[in-house]
Amino acid sequence: MTADDQGALIARLERRLARERQAREEAERIAERTTRELYNRVQELEAARAESSRAAEELVRVSTPVLPIASGVIVIPIIGRVNERRRERVRNIVLDAAARLEPRVVILELSGALLTTPEDALHIAALTRGIKLLGVSAMLAAVRPELAETLAGASLPSHVRSFAGLAQAIAAADALVHVEG
Repeated sequence: MTADDQGALIARLERRLARERQAREEAERIAERTTRELYNRVQELEAARAESSRAAEELVRVSTPVLPIASGVIVIPIIGRVNERRRERVRNIVLDAAARLEPRVVILELSGALLTTPEDALHIAALTRGIKLLGVSAMLAAVRPELAETLAGASLPSHVRSFAGLAQAIAAADALVHVEG
């Protein structure tokens, strides 16, 4: 191989190395840009997830309001489906209100509740037992026929009184508060 041939070969190799260096640098720029974009997307998704979680908490709070209606009596409407995820939140709201507000009676108002499974009924039974363990009487209001059927299989504690309407439950709660007064 002549010196000219060696020079030409070296020049071709240098050009090839330069192209490969450029390709590698371009690939690194693309990788950096993609990494930044992925990082930003992850940040956006985490922010959206946090907002969704806050919205879900707000929905639970709004769909499980605590309503002090008379001295010693609070009403807690249970609205919507109480699925597995929501059960713990509802339980926390109900038991916290029963402990914090120190009522004599907690009325769980069920007219807006979608309770159709045995687990739903067991949840309500467990809530009433928890309320009783806090030294508070539990009552159920607005028990519809299909709900009564679901609750019948849950073995509600005998101390739990239930009423077809909220007005009846409030009157009974008021009478209980004044008798025990």
